[in-house]
Amino acid sequence: MRSSALDCLRRLPATTVRLIALYALLRMEGNSAAIPIWAALIVIATVVPSRLPKNAAVLWLLRILAFGCVIYTIRARTIDMINMFDMATMTWVGELLAAELTLSTWTASADDPVPARSLFLSGIILLAASSVRDDEQMFVIAPAYFFAVLVTLRYGARTSTARPRQHSVVSWQYCLAVALALAGGAASSALLTAQRSAIYMLGVRFLGDHASNEGPALSISPILTSTFGQRGSMTRALRIEGEGDFSHLRGIAYTIYSRGMWAPRISDHDQQEINPSDLDAPQSRRIVSVTRLLHNYGILFAPLNSQGLRFSRGTAVYRFAANGGMLRTIDTVPAQYQIALSSSEEHQGPLCAPPTAAERRQLLDVPRDIEPGVRMLSKTITGGIAQPRRRIELIEQYLISHHHYSLTVDIGAGDPVSNFLLKRKSAHCEYFASAAVILSRLAGVPARYVIGYLAHERDGPDAVAVRQRDAHAWAECWLPDVGWVVLDATPGDGRPDALTDRPSVIARWMERIQDTLTAIRAAANGLGVVRLMCVVFGIAVVFTAVRAILSLQILRHRAGAKDEYETRDAQLAALHGEFVRFMRRLGLVCPMGVTWAEFLAANKDSGTSMAPAREQFDSAAEFIAEYNAARFGGRGSGGDMERLRSLLTRISVKQPSQISEIGEARTG
Repeated sequence: MRSSALDCLRRLPATTVRLIALYALLRMEGNSAAIPIWAALIVIATVVPSRLPKNAAVLWLLRILAFGCVIYTIRARTIDMINMFDMATMTWVGELLAAELTLSTWTASADDPVPARSLFLSGIILLAASSVRDDEQMFVIAPAYFFAVLVTLRYGARTSTARPRQHSVVSWQYCLAVALALAGGAASSALLTAQRSAIYMLGVRFLGDHASNEGPALSISPILTSTFGQRGSMTRALRIEGEGDFSHLRGIAYTIYSRGMWAPRISDHDQQEINPSDLDAPQSRRIVSVTRLLHNYGILFAPLNSQGLRFSRGTAVYRFAANGGMLRTIDTVPAQYQIALSSSEEHQGPLCAPPTAAERRQLLDVPRDIEPGVRMLSKTITGGIAQPRRRIELIEQYLISHHHYSLTVDIGAGDPVSNFLLKRKSAHCEYFASAAVILSRLAGVPARYVIGYLAHERDGPDAVAVRQRDAHAWAECWLPDVGWVVLDATPGDGRPDALTDRPSVIARWMERIQDTLTAIRAAANGLGVVRLMCVVFGIAVVFTAVRAILSLQILRHRAGAKDEYETRDAQLAALHGEFVRFMRRLGLVCPMGVTWAEFLAANKDSGTSMAPAREQFDSAAEFIAEYNAARFGGRGSGGDMERLRSLLTRISVKQPSQISEIGEARTG
């Protein structure tokens, strides 16, 4: 009983290290169904000395079941993108490593007080848990972890030696090491938490992605402000698969402009749930599949002229009438939906609801803040033109030819649109789109401001990648007898499709991994939880069965070889025993430290009692040579055995009939 208690105490420091790492992970996630289970199993392993058998098939079966449990418990925690220090990504990493840590605890030797593999896994879990939003708690957890590691190493090193401790006084070196561990833990925690953004950006630059903006690509409250060369990052927002011609993927429309701000703001109070089947176009054959990789407030992006949209069963879709019929879903990402494309650029589908009389008045409203010079400019551009389409075409041509694109804008005093138009300033797409809307309204054409993405980058056969840098703004105008049409007045060199930079090779590989995980997740969602667990269990059973069959075949092969080897060895041993007995009858005993070959060579012409039996002597030397070749040279076939028996017959004083059975004996 005393020995058992001492063994538990010996394993306690390493257990403490594991539990601190799991606690840090639990603090980061807020709640977890699996971590308490892993913690309980680790505590049990501290008390129970028994361990799992180190059988590869059994361990892999348990590993698959443990990982399946993790996936089931955190399936709702989706990953926008696989990024270092992203909390969703680190949750998956930490949970999977926690399962592996538990398995390693039950496979490590109970007599090992310093399990290196467990310490390594716990350190990686603590690193993953550093993505916690509350940085202050890591200043407590990290020092405690490092202190527990230090105690584990110190205690393990002391108990692993046979020499007893001579004195109980704690050395100053050990106290210094404890202090350094605490300070190092606090410093590491500060580095991993307070400087997380800087570390991440260094990694981004190392991977070749030089973007400086990792925030959302779209703002739900567009404001025309001064900018200083910022552009969206290379992070993918959408991936579109299928054949079709499309570019402008609209997201949100705004109708109210005032002092550089567009409204109304998106509010959950204004959303109305609709039946997804109302958006479908069952007759369409041109279908593309869209995978949302970033949340982007749940906004659904699609071309204005889409015939319809299709969703998976159970998807809740909401419409915002005040924002141009914007569509939104609360699904977690990655999520998929389909777009039915139209062959006509001016097709009026579910995104092109005609404006009511009140909405039409709002679409023609120009605030008083717009300077009179802008009104005069609109008349100069479109004066005398009766056709609304021709008016917006002239406005587009004017903006493209009289203004230049620039990411750096000094807004100045007064209304931003007025300053942009009258002072011919260079600006980015938000200014061009806002100016197009104001000039169109002054020309009598209802218009609204739209933000979305400009799709242009090919990402393989029949696939397009849409990145944050592809965020774009343009205008939509209402033409009588036609409907809504796109008006993009941004110069060509400033549109996202003019960009030529591409992600690095490493970033491409990461995207392929993300696509594979998305495809697996989509397939798993299609199967359902029960079917998915059945598939995982079936794979585990097949894998285990194959491993067992291969192991059985290997064992049989080894057993056969072992039987053959032992049989040959037994026969040779029996023959050699008979030879020694025959030599003793002749009065010859080989001394210790001398081989029979050396002994016979030294006594060949010694005139001993063997001299009258020279033939027996030669047969003995030949027997030893044949025996050594069979025993140590890999021989030992049936012919060799017969040769050895024949030589024994010549040596022996017995009859040949008695020698024929020599070597047939087997060891008991």
